[in-house]
Amino acid sequence: MKRYALAVAALLVLVPWQRTVRAEPPRYVVQNLGGFGLGVPTVVGINTSGQVVANGTDASGNGVVVRYSDGSGWQTLSGLIGFQVATGINASGAISGYRFADGKLRAFRYRDGFGVEDIEPLSGGSMTLGYAINDAGDVVGYSDSSSGVQAFRAAIGEAAVALPSLNGGFALACAVNAVGQVAGVSATPSGAQHGMRVDPGAVTAIDIVPLDGAAGTVNTCAIDSDGTVAGQSSLGSLTHAFRFRDGVRIDLDTFGSPSSNALAIAGGVTVGWYTVSGSVTRAFAHHEGDGSFDLNTRIDTPGWVLLQAAGVNANGMIAGNGRYNGADAAFRLTPLAVNVDTTAPVIAAHANQTAEATGPAGAVVTYAAPATSDAIDGNGTALCAPASGLAFALGTTTVTCNASDAAGNAAAATTFTITVSDTTAPVIAAHAGQTAEATGPGGAVVAYNGHRWQAKWWTQGDVPGNNSQNVWADQGAC
Repeated sequence: MKRYALAVAALLVLVPWQRTVRAEPPRYVVQNLGGFGLGVPTVVGINTSGQVVANGTDASGNGVVVRYSDGSGWQTLSGLIGFQVATGINASGAISGYRFADGKLRAFRYRDGFGVEDIEPLSGGSMTLGYAINDAGDVVGYSDSSSGVQAFRAAIGEAAVALPSLNGGFALACAVNAVGQVAGVSATPSGAQHGMRVDPGAVTAIDIVPLDGAAGTVNTCAIDSDGTVAGQSSLGSLTHAFRFRDGVRIDLDTFGSPSSNALAIAGGVTVGWYTVSGSVTRAFAHHEGDGSFDLNTRIDTPGWVLLQAAGVNANGMIAGNGRYNGADAAFRLTPLAVNVDTTAPVIAAHANQTAEATGPAGAVVTYAAPATSDAIDGNGTALCAPASGLAFALGTTTVTCNASDAAGNAAAATTFTITVSDTTAPVIAAHAGQTAEATGPGGAVVAYNGHRWQAKWWTQGDVPGNNSQNVWADQGAC
């Protein structure tokens, strides 16, 4: 959800608004959003439909709020005149910000069909600044008051309401999500600047302590739909982008840079910038489970240098500023479709098999091992060993089957047994009686064929007394 941090008065130390298994993070298609008026607008946010809000300069050199929509490009907001700064955009295209109205500094809410609505100060105050807007149209920011500078939330048609802080006073709200959780910064009783989160109905704020301890400084101006807060924290002599969730703080700067900042977070994706040298920055993103990466490594369009990612929506689209072919440019990134497959194929259960021996090697046995269609190892079947169609020896052999899909998900291996036995007795062929005439005093030499048949043949030998005939026998002669 969008946040915005612009130090208008010397109230807080905030970074100016010029300032993000599964597998590898998605790659992006880059769109050049083009210029407006005298230059290229500075992007501050993007909504779920891909509309982008930015601060630009018109042809007369005046600063103006502009909104980019597909089909119509950059357009100014009807009825918004004079000094104006946009800070956020919601799902319906409504915009938060602040402006001078009749010489007064006021937070505003802009809605199509309703125009500009100024938000009046808290009791005793003289000014308001709006830093973010949620889908319900709630605007958050800060106001001076008789109790000092206080964070506020203002619903449509209602007056601004002061929010809790860490010290009972000085605070600024700069991000709000759909359920009304607010992120911001507050002075602590000791005078340090910490981050805070205020949940709906809460009378106290959650203290978001810096990465380097309570004496450090935090700026938290981004919040996700689940209440995860992101921003910038001191870390000794460094200032690093970080994330806070359920009491756990994570340093998002894995680049070894001296300075970085998380400007927006949505759908578990955090975006922002980090420094590569001096004041030179690069846009980065952080994905749940994938870590932080330079967005320039995720595009394939020559000529682009992405300097800062200022907004991200729940669909993973990212908007920001950079340079294209050496000239200033505003960009919108759309992630390429990624088919994330985490489901392993399934191998069908297989009953144990038996077979009767048919030859000296045992028996040739065939079997089926079907798997779900995503199994690529065997084109929809499992790969098994020993394979179907091979000879299986007498006794019991265990067959093991495996399968995996294109995403590398492995099926649970399955096993079954094939038992080959020899239960068929040999059979001697019937033979008719023979007669022979004596050829000498010793009688006569008589030749005959003797065959013994069975399902399993072990040896081949000669029938005794019959050197001219070969027979198959399992225990010698007939």
